[in-house]
Amino acid sequence: MSGPRAAGASVVALVAIEVLAALAAYEGWSRIARAENLPASAPTESADAAADDSGPARQEPVASVALSGPVACALASAGEAITIWRHGRTARGPVDETTVRVRVAGGGVASERLSLGFSVGMLLPGLRPGSYASSRTRSAVAAVWARTERTASQPDIEWSFDGDEARSPGGITITLTSATLATQSSERQGDVTLDTSSFVVHGALRATAPCARSVATLRGICSPVTLAGTF
Repeated sequence: MSGPRAAGASVVALVAIEVLAALAAYEGWSRIARAENLPASAPTESADAAADDSGPARQEPVASVALSGPVACALASAGEAITIWRHGRTARGPVDETTVRVRVAGGGVASERLSLGFSVGMLLPGLRPGSYASSRTRSAVAAVWARTERTASQPDIEWSFDGDEARSPGGITITLTSATLATQSSERQGDVTLDTSSFVVHGALRATAPCARSVATLRGICSPVTLAGTF
């Protein structure tokens, strides 16, 4: 049976993507200046053009993020963005603010025994193509977790970066190349309206996170990991 140190271990199954409660509760997700000029989705090939192509069917590259360090493997990945425009009037005066959050998540296996998942999130000033790095003024979090038993409720080992480099050295860079609108909704809360839009986003990711905790049997791999790849 191969161990978690086996470099280049192949992904054999996609595990369930998890959303960490800490990410949802993170206080930095609350206020960002209103985003404008959302990027248009990339053009797609028309049905007629596809029919005229007599060559073999083209396959889009599979998005994946490579994990390196004490554990080495490739993890399937996907990206999403949520924008929430809050506008109207409260007892304190007019309100006009937008939160823009991007999240990349995925999972896979490193060996017959070790299943992994990850989630990386960042607040952005707007949903535009470009590279965005975590900093004191840009909230970002990253987490990686692994289980020896997929049904276990608690991970056996966890890595995390919460944006505080003094407490947990690391960093995150997200590069956006496209965003395609998926859903839209509107909700009224008194005299304030919340317009929510979700997007499928594509781009590249690089993140480093220190080890936060582990069971005794996996303490030997409790050291920083790096995530790098596409979504």
